[in-house]
Amino acid sequence: MPLASYFLDKTLGNEKHPISGFSKEAADHLLRYHWPGNVRELQNAVNYAAIMCRKNEINYGDLPGEVKCRLLLKPAVTANTVRPLAEIERDYIQDVLRLFGGNRAMAVRQLGIGTATLQRKICKYNSTTDASSMSSRS
Repeated sequence: MPLASYFLDKTLGNEKHPISGFSKEAADHLLRYHWPGNVRELQNAVNYAAIMCRKNEINYGDLPGEVKCRLLLKPAVTANTVRPLAEIERDYIQDVLRLFGGNRAMAVRQLGIGTATLQRKICKYNSTTDASSMSSRS
């Protein structure tokens, strides 16, 4: 995150601005994202996020759409990073719902599953996680 923080400081310049940095979710996404445009793409993404930011830190929602939509880097699998498949599926569904603002119709098209299947998975994962994290509008 040092490079993203550098670009944020450079973007803000000497202006008094309440942006203190990146939320954990935004930082995690920036770290996992595959940067095909390398440094320039990162700089543009940080500039955009700073302009869109309305709070004291840059959140996931402030990131440019192309950064939120593109595939993330495939994490290296090690003995310490192996997670249950259900947990990975739950996180992915949450990410897709968040990406589409909770719109389930758009999410099912993107996921390639039916509405009933998505509903079953939401119910299944809501029983094992915070219900508000997957609840969304239709």
